[in-house]
Amino acid sequence: MTNIKMIKVQTYRAIPLLSPVDSEKLFRKMDTEWFRVAVNGMYNSNKERLHKAGVNTEIFHNHDEKTGKTKPGYPLISYHKFLCQFYLVCINNGVDTVNELLVDIIHPVKVDKNIYLKFEKTRSEEIEIMNTDISHHYSITDWLPLNSEKYQKFISLSLIEKIKELETILHTNIVSDFAKYLELDLSKTKVSIMNIDLFNRGCLQYKGHDYLPFSLEFEANVNFPENITLGNGKAFGFGRVNKHSSN
Repeated sequence: MTNIKMIKVQTYRAIPLLSPVDSEKLFRKMDTEWFRVAVNGMYNSNKERLHKAGVNTEIFHNHDEKTGKTKPGYPLISYHKFLCQFYLVCINNGVDTVNELLVDIIHPVKVDKNIYLKFEKTRSEEIEIMNTDISHHYSITDWLPLNSEKYQKFISLSLIEKIKELETILHTNIVSDFAKYLELDLSKTKVSIMNIDLFNRGCLQYKGHDYLPFSLEFEANVNFPENITLGNGKAFGFGRVNKHSSN
């Protein structure tokens, strides 16, 4: 097998510590957008130190800090919330960037009124990303392949056409986004969606558009690391990919 490239992936868990006052109300407002704002507040407080260390702070939010425009590319830091906890998933330069931010942080950090975050590293790996001779079984959670307009066209398709359409979009997410921007050669990728009865959909808003999220299983001849994200909203943890467990 050729065209093998190593990438670094590191995950930090951010445990919210809430004041007993209105803790339930506080937690309800804490989504992944809130989490990114909280982390951005931390880097703003440390911006001078980070710049002196040579850190590209635009990695935190994927925007040009001079123009405010969104920068194209795959997010090297993504913001996740699952099982009532928050996670930073960092790739390549994102690993060094977050490590530098947290290097001197050993105590919980106040990020909002009555809210502190305690950070701990939970996973660190270097992995060879390549097309493999065998397929691997994955789950993808809250994947956003279709906005409401495209969904109206989608529901008119037959079942076989729906599966083919989703497989085409997923293949594009892998090859023309994830692989392209991380400079990986996954041109021989093959994707097959499994267990269509497990489609779960419910409307949500992302950047002013209505999307129908899908949570499903698929097979692909790619060895993905845990917790990478695909599709729309990937910087906010949508489309999270994990190795499927039959348990």
